[in-house]
Amino acid sequence: MPAERPASAEPPSDVLAVIRGVLLSDAEAENMCATIESADDDDLWVQVTIDAFNAAYPFPGEPPATLSAQGCPPPTWATLVGWEAGVYATFTHEDATAEELGRFLMDYFAAVLGEENPSFDTVIEDLGIEDFG
Repeated sequence: MPAERPASAEPPSDVLAVIRGVLLSDAEAENMCATIESADDDDLWVQVTIDAFNAAYPFPGEPPATLSAQGCPPPTWATLVGWEAGVYATFTHEDATAEELGRFLMDYFAAVLGEENPSFDTVIEDLGIEDFG
């Protein structure tokens, strides 16, 4: 059973707005990606799509155990789907609300990326992915 996280920080309004923009928009949302990046260090980032989040991952070990050891265990709604040591970790976020995802990402920035009170640059972009099915 994963360790419990302490009360999460509320995400800044601009961060919550881009997460909502991806999660709550129309059918085109499947092609949208919100990038949330530290204004002070562009190596500290997360990307959010309608069904997953991808984040900078500066550790060599497997993400779930490492995140738990850092005090930021993955929530029950997050499932690891890919990672590269020292580069990134990608999780699905099934059934998470924008607020839950935003709070977890603030915890991630603080506990995993070491950014306790960062300023953020945010953007939503269309990835232009075509459905060829």
